[in-house]
Amino acid sequence: MKYVLLAVTLFLCISCENEYESYIKEGNKNCANGQLKEALFCFTKAIELDSTNGKAYLLRGKIFRKLNANEIAVEDFKKSLDLQNYDAYEWLESTLLEINPPELKKGDLALLKETVYILNRRQIKNFKKISYRKNKQINANGRVLVLGKNGSFAKVRTLTNFVGYIELDKLQRIEAHRSDMELFSETYSVRKIETIVNGYDILKVNLWNDAFNRKKVMARVARNESVAVIKVKESYVQVATTEGKIGWCRYEFLK
Repeated sequence: MKYVLLAVTLFLCISCENEYESYIKEGNKNCANGQLKEALFCFTKAIELDSTNGKAYLLRGKIFRKLNANEIAVEDFKKSLDLQNYDAYEWLESTLLEINPPELKKGDLALLKETVYILNRRQIKNFKKISYRKNKQINANGRVLVLGKNGSFAKVRTLTNFVGYIELDKLQRIEAHRSDMELFSETYSVRKIETIVNGYDILKVNLWNDAFNRKKVMARVARNESVAVIKVKESYVQVATTEGKIGWCRYEFLK
């Protein structure tokens, strides 16, 4: 009788574990298909089956994040961490930053949330009467260096060394790595793209992921477009565009 009970218990544990993984798999499938409510149901059922496994809490927290329920997502990420699922730490940190974003300060690297025009000092005093036609435009996801603040505007410098003002709520602070900050140093050179080579106009130059192992085009730049030189490797040069795209091209494409 003792062995029968042991066998039944083992069977139930295996069955429960298989059902748990089945809900996890189905939830991931629903999430990939954009069926967030269905995914939420699956991950919740998985938690009901095994509340000691942090995996389902992390996955459910991601769904809450997608549904803009950040406060609930934080609780799931914390629970996942308590269960020693340390993959949840990065998600918890980024969600808390989204709930309470840090204030931009001088020296921060920021990302453009949307395409914006950089204004001069005179224009920010008459913000509602601005004509944008002659202003420098920076596309969404472009990077800028914060030089200071003026009211509801941030004074910034672009990759091509253009200085002006952008509304603070259009900027999102991002973690700056050393390579990022080197782009904004005073010593980098700004060059123009040349598409005419040996008398033939190729119209646009491809910027590749690597100088020699070229597998992916990171950006395509037109003639006279400004780029910031990062480094030179033999006959190739690594450059950054005004949109923050980084790639490699032959040195002969610069003028």
